[in-house]
Amino acid sequence: MKKYIKIVVLLYVSCGFSQEFGQNKVQYKDFDWNYIRSPHFDVYFYKQSSDLAKFTVNVSENAYEQISKHLRWTIKKPISIIVY
Repeated sequence: MKKYIKIVVLLYVSCGFSQEFGQNKVQYKDFDWNYIRSPHFDVYFYKQSSDLAKFTVNVSENAYEQISKHLRWTIKKPISIIVY
């Protein structure tokens, strides 16, 4: 009998923790998105992250050059990258 009581209590307690799981926090700030367009990539970023976005464009284009030569393959349309 004690074993069943422990199991019921354990199940009851675990149900309370599952209520919080999977719920997203509501963001109340308005974010001002900007983007940089390069020949093969569109990089979206916040105004505060402009240096990181420029770095991302440079690294992405350099990597694309190397990979496209190695694979003998080109992309058809620009790839979107989000810097968050």
